Amino acid sequence: MKLIGKRKASSRKLAYQKRMQELFEIYDACFKKEIGKCLSKENRFNLFKVISAPMRFGKTRRAITHMIPYLLTETDCNVVILTSPLKGILKQKEKLARKICRKYKFGFCETIDQVKEVLDYELPV
Repeated sequence: MKLIGKRKASSRKLAYQKRMQELFEIYDACFKKEIGKCLSKENRFNLFKVISAPMRFGKTRRAITHMIPYLLTETDCNVVILTSPLKGILKQKEKLARKICRKYKFGFCETIDQVKEVLDYELPV
């Protein structure tokens, strides 16, 4: 039976979603392994970490939900600076970031002055 019209498009969309999910799972497993290696090593100071992956693979979400809480709770890190090449990416994730900060009792700041103020109260930022 030949698919036509909307049915053909929806079947292509489902096949695409399935393939992208498979790719994401492969990427996610590798990503978790590499992040675990980077974060678990002792005596690493003044390191600059860059996460590289295709668009829509969850780099920002993973950073907000897993990496930042880990850094602020399991290490002696007091400040995490999250940046992106486009301002809109972080604006989209601001609600999620604020939720995670409330959950773990971190300070959420947008300016350097706010960071200094929160650090005066000895809270992680």
